Amino acid sequence: MNPTEQLLFLSRSLHGASDLSDALESVNAFISAHTRYRACWAVLRTQDGKHLDLIGNPLPNMTGVHQRMGSLLLEKDALLRHLFTAVEPFCIPDLRLEPQADPAQVAHFGSRTLIVVPMLPFGGRVGAMLVGTFADRGVMEPTDAEFDLIVRVASLLTLVVSRTRAEERARAAAERSQANQRLESLGRMAGEVAHDFNNIITAISGNADLALSELEQHPAREFIQEIQAASQRASELSRQLLTFSKGQLLQPTALDLGEVMEGLARMLSRLMPRNIELSFRTASGLPPILAERSQVEQLVMNLVLNARDAMPEGGELRVHTSHTTLHASQLEPSASVEPGQFLCISVQDSGGGIPEHAQAQIFEPFFSTKGSSQGTGLGLSVVRSVVQKHKGHLHFSTSQSGTTFFSYFPTTDLEPQAMTILAQSTGRTPNELVLVADDQPQIRTLLGRVLKRAGYQVEVCGDGEQAMRFIQANPQVAVVLSDVTMPKMGGLELLAQLQDRAHPPPVVLMSGYTPDQDLPHSAHILNKPFRMDELLLLLDKVLEPSAAPSLR
Repeated sequence: MNPTEQLLFLSRSLHGASDLSDALESVNAFISAHTRYRACWAVLRTQDGKHLDLIGNPLPNMTGVHQRMGSLLLEKDALLRHLFTAVEPFCIPDLRLEPQADPAQVAHFGSRTLIVVPMLPFGGRVGAMLVGTFADRGVMEPTDAEFDLIVRVASLLTLVVSRTRAEERARAAAERSQANQRLESLGRMAGEVAHDFNNIITAISGNADLALSELEQHPAREFIQEIQAASQRASELSRQLLTFSKGQLLQPTALDLGEVMEGLARMLSRLMPRNIELSFRTASGLPPILAERSQVEQLVMNLVLNARDAMPEGGELRVHTSHTTLHASQLEPSASVEPGQFLCISVQDSGGGIPEHAQAQIFEPFFSTKGSSQGTGLGLSVVRSVVQKHKGHLHFSTSQSGTTFFSYFPTTDLEPQAMTILAQSTGRTPNELVLVADDQPQIRTLLGRVLKRAGYQVEVCGDGEQAMRFIQANPQVAVVLSDVTMPKMGGLELLAQLQDRAHPPPVVLMSGYTPDQDLPHSAHILNKPFRMDELLLLLDKVLEPSAAPSLR
């Protein structure tokens, strides 16, 4: 066969190869058959752009080659930078005389002649094909015919590598899409469960509060306090389910992240064993982020406690907050995140890293590398959901020397607001008419009892339509306490209709699970499950003459 026919035969062989290793074997066999060279390999960029994938078998001890190549960083190796910026093929006759080559590296591999052909498909860059000699064959400069043939072979390999990488990206995108669909379905199910769960917890804890108020010195008081404690633990689990399921109404404000971290540092330091050194470092002059404080606190707590559990023998745990710019090249094409200015919260441990087999699953709900008695497996799912809700970006890096999670939140031009805490009672004597709208009879009964005991007049109804009819007939209604999700008409629709009236009563929305709904600025929010004292304090503030819309 003439050279053209031989290259055509190689092209068919390459396109039929099962993977890149098979393709390099075919290329190496072709190069060995038609030139004096016996070693051909390819170096490709890893996805993070910092390390290299080595394809092919230039030396017998490939395990050692891969280990050494995997430790090299492109930005720190002058020869590698040259290989990955060149646009034309070139030859280095003797690497021992090349000023950009690392002498220790050359001596380690016994390198001599190196022929480099950049792999540049359609204006991009996937890597470089290399042909060369080592100490056993000595220096061997290519003839013009050999150089030309190697360049033509490299162009064929470039097409195969480009196609293979495109297929890998498409496969990864399809897997991400399927995973997101599974997570969304699971999230909806978790949210629906949490909705009913929250109503049950509210009824249990509320009635326990009522019982305690009647049993000042009763022996059963201790048992009821245990019921309250169990309700609180169930409430925390429900809150995590809702965060993961995206079914919780958010009230984002401009947050001073430095102030948030200062409070977390004091609290989390008490949760660390003595063999773990915890440090918080926050850059000065940080711009605010638009976020819900409790969600950011939950994210940091989950990451810090996960890091603590990753170091059973002790170690260092570092929480750093900094200002950075994310460029489009740093974001996945499928990510719904706009490039721009972000604050980054990094949580770094010195544990043993995340096992490779678990890395693809760590953000899945209920997946955990710990024992079943050590957690729910919701921690990182919640972290991922918090970041997504705030239009941020999340990624991690891991090795045998530890793991770091990076959570990015977009900055805002708004001025930070001081955290508003529900104050003690204003001393008012309640007597206003409160309309309660909830489709759960237990909740209606409970709230009716609590509000009447506090001095309010109370009317209850089972949905928004009944509530609207009552308000039209009774303009003296002072405040509406409405569940968000109800049959016929929910709380948000009720609020919208009331806003069309000349003097609408304020509305407090009780939220148990509200998928795909935005929080209106004219409403007050009470997330289920809630304590009865929280409800009374909120109503007290809402009914103050100077009350402003968002108190929580």
